[in-house]
Amino acid sequence: MDPAAALLDTPGQLTAHRVHNILRKHNGGPLELERILKELGDAQTANSTLEEEQLLEALLRDDRLRSARGYRQRFSMSGRSVRLRPPGNKAEQVIEQENEQVKKQLLDQLREVPPEVFEHIVAALFTAMKYEEAVVTRHSRDGGVDVHATLVGGGVMTVPASIQVKRWTKPVTVKEVRELRGTLPPGTQGIIVTTGKYTKDAPREALSDRLTPIHLIDGRLLADLLTEHGIGVQGPRASRSFPST
Repeated sequence: MDPAAALLDTPGQLTAHRVHNILRKHNGGPLELERILKELGDAQTANSTLEEEQLLEALLRDDRLRSARGYRQRFSMSGRSVRLRPPGNKAEQVIEQENEQVKKQLLDQLREVPPEVFEHIVAALFTAMKYEEAVVTRHSRDGGVDVHATLVGGGVMTVPASIQVKRWTKPVTVKEVRELRGTLPPGTQGIIVTTGKYTKDAPREALSDRLTPIHLIDGRLLADLLTEHGIGVQGPRASRSFPST
């Protein structure tokens, strides 16, 4: 797997979160793996060379991690198709509804914290996702980058990452994607994290052929990741205790 695909398949399971959103758009599925890969590619949210077996492993790994953290598994796989696993009983349905409310509250809180606090929250998240040396940059020297981190794959491959965070309600556009790409040293992956959304053409620009890929995390995915890794939440309620600066 090349560095771009590896970045999407960190223990944070960005690929699995994106598959989850695709299945939600299709009423939970089922969808064939080939169809899911096509939609990932069409949306430019995953590397086009991602194979079916790699996708399956990403989803299985996501289920294992969620089970280990006490979360309900969200995928049901049969043959070469995948669907969302429905809540098994009324109690699980209530928990799912509470989780959605927690994520909404968490995003609302994130939009109100000072920018420097938000940067430290994102650094804490990437540390929880097993990135190494996730540190907030000095603003006078960051060149538009807010957090630097390093992904180490299998103890062998090292991929430096430059992360730009945006505590926005307005959409992130192609302009911001291009600006981040222009600051990246050779061999460095770019990531934009926003509390909002992206314009329709921003994901397409982010992973354009022959250009350094920029990986995008929107507000919904950010809330999913923070909740899953226990950052800014305690049990079923949103916590107001964020990492200090």
